[in-house]
Amino acid sequence: MYKETKYKQGDQSVTKKPLSSAILLLISRKQTATLPRRLIASGMTFRWGVTMKFRFLLWMLGLLMARASRNNPAFQQQLAGKELTFQLQTVDGKVARHFVISGQRVRSASGVVAEPAFVIAFKDAAYGFATLQAKNKQLAFMQGIQNKDIQVTGNTGLVMWFQGLMKYLKPRKKQPAKA
Repeated sequence: MYKETKYKQGDQSVTKKPLSSAILLLISRKQTATLPRRLIASGMTFRWGVTMKFRFLLWMLGLLMARASRNNPAFQQQLAGKELTFQLQTVDGKVARHFVISGQRVRSASGVVAEPAFVIAFKDAAYGFATLQAKNKQLAFMQGIQNKDIQVTGNTGLVMWFQGLMKYLKPRKKQPAKA
């Protein structure tokens, strides 16, 4: 059903089993609550590399922006009059996701587009993941630009506008239950 990969880690021999199609099916059906127990029971390892974490983060960013464009009036107001495509990627282009803003809605897809309004390119997936997960994202972003670890091409005014959109994607604080 699947191949095992054997490799050396230090002085130990390690056997790694890839994800089976059944586990991928579980993920696609959003039955992730039972996923860790099933992984342990099957003896499979489930370790995401930094590249996969960065891909997942970009995908989630698109999902959150799409949801906010449907449900958040303040976010919709920020999108008013904007018709553009932008992308976030690594410098080598191995990980790339583009976001299309049209009609006060946001959608995203993997890959690059021909002529985006702006591109934010991180030196690698690890740096991109760390920057987007930093406590002070604006400081991390500005330091990355100064150190040339982040390259911005295109309309920098739109990049600043995009950074302003991120405040609308923070999770809502739960209201205390009233008795």
